[in-house]
Order: sequence, then structure tokens, then C-alpha cells
Amino acid sequence: MSDNTINSQENSLLSADDFEQFKHNTSLQKYLSEMLQKRFETNLAAFAHYYPEISEKFKNYVSKRPFEFFCTDNGIPNVIFLDNGKVISQNSDPIAHCKNKVINILKNENLHNINVKNEKDPYGQIHYKYISACLNITKESTKDTPQKLCQQKYVLTCICLGVGLGYSLAELYERLTPQNLLLIEPDTDLFYTSLFTFDWNNLLTYIFENSLHIEIFFENEWNELYEHLFLYFSQHGQFLLYSYFIFQNSEHERYTELKNSIDKNWLSLRTGGFFDDSLFGVSHACNAILKQKKFVKKDVNLDNYKNYPVFIVGSGPSFDNDLHFIRKNQDKAIIVACGTAIDVLYHAGIKPDIYANTERTPEITQALSAIPDKNFFEDIFLMCSEVCHPNVTKLFKNTLIFSKYDEYFINYLEKQFPKIPKIAKVVRMNPLVANMGVSGILALGFEKLYLFGIDCGKKNGENSAHSHYTTLYKKRGYSENQQEYHTFLQIKGNFDCIVNTNQLYLDSAKNISRSIYIYQKKNPQLVCFNCSDGVYIENTVSIHSNDLIKEFDSISKINKKDFADYLTANITVKIPINTEEIRSIFSTNIFNRLCNLIIKELEITYAEKVDYLKKMQNISEFLSSFFKNYSAFYASLIDNSLQQMFAILVKIIYGDAETDKSKLENCVRIIQDFLLEAQQLFSYLPDYVIGEHRKYFPNNKVGKDTVSFPAPLFPDLISIIKKDYQDDITIFEKKYD
Repeated sequence: MSDNTINSQENSLLSADDFEQFKHNTSLQKYLSEMLQKRFETNLAAFAHYYPEISEKFKNYVSKRPFEFFCTDNGIPNVIFLDNGKVISQNSDPIAHCKNKVINILKNENLHNINVKNEKDPYGQIHYKYISACLNITKESTKDTPQKLCQQKYVLTCICLGVGLGYSLAELYERLTPQNLLLIEPDTDLFYTSLFTFDWNNLLTYIFENSLHIEIFFENEWNELYEHLFLYFSQHGQFLLYSYFIFQNSEHERYTELKNSIDKNWLSLRTGGFFDDSLFGVSHACNAILKQKKFVKKDVNLDNYKNYPVFIVGSGPSFDNDLHFIRKNQDKAIIVACGTAIDVLYHAGIKPDIYANTERTPEITQALSAIPDKNFFEDIFLMCSEVCHPNVTKLFKNTLIFSKYDEYFINYLEKQFPKIPKIAKVVRMNPLVANMGVSGILALGFEKLYLFGIDCGKKNGENSAHSHYTTLYKKRGYSENQQEYHTFLQIKGNFDCIVNTNQLYLDSAKNISRSIYIYQKKNPQLVCFNCSDGVYIENTVSIHSNDLIKEFDSISKINKKDFADYLTANITVKIPINTEEIRSIFSTNIFNRLCNLIIKELEITYAEKVDYLKKMQNISEFLSSFFKNYSAFYASLIDNSLQQMFAILVKIIYGDAETDKSKLENCVRIIQDFLLEAQQLFSYLPDYVIGEHRKYFPNNKVGKDTVSFPAPLFPDLISIIKKDYQDDITIFEKKYD
């Protein structure tokens, strides 16, 4: 790209003599003023064409800080802020300065590439089959050596922190072409000045004429920025997250803090799920509906019940420290058992009111079998999303079933049958069951939460990641020596101790924090106390249970039967549709047509590697367009799997500068084969339940063989109960001391 404009440097000081000399040169001031005003008007017109909301934002903008323009010796415009005397660039040649800065960054910084991992297939799913086949190509064609930015012609995603006066952007595009430029500028005064000094019209025209993308963010807080970044990648393709670099255009600490936040949270911008997972979720939802299980109504109102304290309990080791407090006050709070915490509470003599479940997997029923007294479940509410496995939902008479925010079946169902009640959504219920516990309680509308045993790791010095009351781990042989329990990171704990943790646990803690943050914005009365001696969770109040004794001594007991009756009568509802109605809404024609359109789109001839990048983004945006109408359901089934396969294509493209194009073509063929086989599996809906789906594969192979590779065999059935244990507590009894 060719551009005759300019850029910036932050926080330099202009000498008083230089500025005074410029102020007294009236002819130069007039010329500069006219030139800048003309550029401002041209830029506003360009933004009005491409981004009208930005044009509106700055059309009548009033700067928070007074500033004046001046020229350097070679006539390049600059800005001084009068409140502190700081200028954007003191350098005598800002363009040369920006050029050197960009060259230096490109020379010394590496492209960040994230690998898709080859995971073990636990149930027999075609997603894993095709991911594995794609990854086999990367073994043959890619290198893990760092890729210098200066060696690249195109980059998938560039995060630019700080606009300065815009000059560095032109210098960046002279040497490198970001397919997606995400400009983050929380200082709107600085962006405003760039509208006078930088030729945005030229840059925007170049970007749109070359089918590139730019997005500008003005958020000050990371949580708000996170939401907007998440939305961008959802609309333009999650695969864009897998290859990126951060261009910090300002050394000011606010931009360094932003960079640290992005580095820390980048992986959490990815979504989970994949094709088979979605089919299972849809089938499980249909089963719950047809079995007349009760769902949470949208826009529920807990009335006075919202003031009840809620103990959200995990099975982390710090639960044991708070055992006596929870026992003593179990009748004064609504108690939520998160996953295996139900095993803990049963054996500790504490009766939960709600059992939270996140997973759609069948072996949850094996974990629940650790409870000998089957009457224990009689009055407990199962709180979950519609994807919960049928074997789990049938154990509970009472259910609080939400619609999972990133699963589209319930939405689709509501549009197909306007007569049915609207169902409440739950957000951030992953990756761990504590997320469902917190998010579900927040969605119900409770305002006073207490976290116990939600450690997201273990305090330094602890040997186990679970309470010693968990018979599943302590007595029934289920091992903690698994990847999800390996704690290889050390971070600050809730009470300033050191906690051993891992990325999965940290993602869980971050999602708990974000859920609380969003609900607190809506309701300032909401407070969440974290009594767990584990990872520090932002937006919670750290407090030891000992410091709550006096408060709870003055609290009355809850009439839990009245509360349960209220949930049943006012909060939950059955969905009144039958088997024939459900079967009628699955259109193989729509799904097959969508898959075949993408197959055809992938059949083009690619002249350069960048053509692959553009095609993947075009397909991602095409799928995203479906999310605005009833076809969102069909697009959502294949989107996550496609994004991961596209990410592997990105790995091949950037893994080796001399990658043979045939490797890329082979990977594309595998993706096309996936889309063909997906059509067969879709036809089995709504009867595709995890475990039971094996009946469709009598040869014990996971789907079809392809020209490229044979289908693998089904894995062995999972058993988490590894040894017998004669439980002493066959009849549950509450304990208060």
C-alpha cells in the first residue's frame, strides 16, 4: 500500500521555545488549520460510508482535554495537549520515526501460532476422526520454528494497541498486510486528533478494495473489550484467533495493561463444542422435552426468594475448612452442589437443594451412583442446560433446565412453535461444573452468593485437588492423575496464598468472574463472597467463613418446601410438543444444501496462500449470516468443527514458507469429506444420544472410510468407578456440628 501520510509517538514533551515559535507564525497556523479541517471532513465522509457509527460519534465530538496542532520542521502535523504539555511526537521526522518503529517490531517479533491439539476420542465421533486426519498433514508439512513477522507477506490477525496520530498504520501496511486489523484505542481524544492528521480515507479505501477487514474498539475495561472481541471472532471466524500478533503502538502503561490482558485471556476467546457434540445436545434436549422435564421460563422473578443466601459448593480441598460452617447453616441457605460436590455433601451430612451439572456425558450417572441412598435425590432440583444426558435427567423428579446460550436448538424450537413458552438462557456454564453452579444461580436472579470449595486448583502444599469426603476419588478408584487435574501453573490465591492451577481451571475462574460482572452491571445489589481457599476470582469479595458466623447466627431458617413449591409452580414449565412435531422440524434438505454450498465454495482454484485465508473467512462470515435467522440452528451444528479444521489449514500455511500446495489441497478434501459424512449423521436426529449412537455403526467403526484414511474403531466404553466400596452411609442423615 502506498500512503503519503504519517504517524506518532506517545508522551514526548515539546520544548516551550519550539511551541511558542509556532504559535507566532500566523500564516503557518492558518494553512495548517485549513489543511487539517479539510482532512477531518474527508475522513468523516469516509467513516460515514464504511462505519457510520464512528462518523456520528466524532462529528460533533468535544475533546476532554484541550489541545492544539502544530507542525514539525518538515511540515508534518503534530498535537500538544495543553493540560500537561505532552505531545504525540517530538521527533523531527515522525514518518521516519514510525517507519523505524514498525521495521523494528516486524524484525524482532514473532507471529503467534496456536496449534489445534489431537485429542483422544472418548465416545466415537467423526469430528475427532477428521481433525486427526488434518493434523496428520501438518506433521508432514510444518515446522515449529518461530515465524518472524518480517518473513510474512500476510498475517491473519493484527491487534493494534493505540492509534497515536495514525501514522504507524500506513507504515505497517507498507510492509505487511493484516487480513484483520483490530485497532484498540480507549483514548477517544487521541482517535479524534487522528481524524485531522491521518489519511483515514486512503487507508479505509485500500482495506475495502482489497477485501480486508478493520474494526475499531474504544472500550476502557477489559470485560467490555472481551465481549466485543468475542463477537468479532464469532462473526468473522474463530480460526482467526489461531494466528496473530500484537502491535503495541504506544508505550503508555494503559496499553501495556491491555496487552497483558490480551496475552492472558486470548485463549478464552475461543468457543468449545463440535459437530457430534451438537448432535448429542440436540437429541438430549428432545429427550428431556418428550419426558416432560421442566425448563426455566424466560424472565423469571424470584420475588423475595432472591434475597436468600446461596451456598455454591464445589469439591475442592478447601471445602473441608468450611465444613462446620456449612453444616451449621445448611437450613439458612439454598445449597447448590456442583458436580461431585454432591458426593462430598452426602458424606458430610449436608443436604443440597440443587445439583448443578454442566456435561452432556453419560458417565455422570456413574458418579451419582456413589450415593447409596436413592431417596436422597427425591427433593433435589437438577440445574442444567438442555444438553444434559437423558440418564442423568431421569434420576431427578425436579429439574431447572436452561437453554445453553451457544446451542441454538431451543431458539429454533421456539421459532418453529410460537405456542411454546420462552425458555431462559444460561451463559458461561463451561468449562467446569462450578460455572453452571454460578451462572445458573445468577440466571435465576439470586443476589447473595457464597462460594465454597471452588478452588480452581489447590493451595500450594495440598496433595489432592478434591475434598477428602469425595468417595469417587478417595474410595472408588477414580484417579486424579489425569490431564485436567495436572497443576503446572502457580498464581495468587484468594487469601494471598500460592495456588497450583492450570489453564482449564483458570478459564473456569475467568468465566465465573465475567458472569458475576455482567449480572452486577444489571443489578448493583448482587454480591458474591468467595470463601474458597483457591484461585482468586475477580468481582468476588474474599472472606473466611469464620467471619460470617455472627451474621448467620442472626439469620432465620428457610422454609425450603415453600421455596421448592415456588420453583415448581412459578419458575419452571414443561414444553408441550410431541414426538411427531419434533421430528417434523429437522430438515435434511436445508442441512444438506448448506453443507454442499460450503463444499462447492472450497472447490475454487487458489493462486496464493492468502486466497485460502480469504476463502475461510468468507465461509465463516457466510455461516455467521445464518445466525440472524431460523437457519442459525443448522449453521451452528457445523461451525465449530469447521473453525478448528480451518485453524489447521492456517497452521499448514504458516508452518513452512515453502509448504507444498498439495498439502493444503489434501486438507481441503478432508474438510469436504467431513461435510459429506455430517449429512448422514444429521439424518439420525432427534435420536442421537451419546452411547446409544453406537447402534448406527454395526461394524464398530466411527463412520465411513475415506479415500484418504480408514475410519477408526469405536473406543471402549468409559467406566469411572474403578473399584467396589461398601459405603457406611446407606441412609442420609443431616449433621449440624
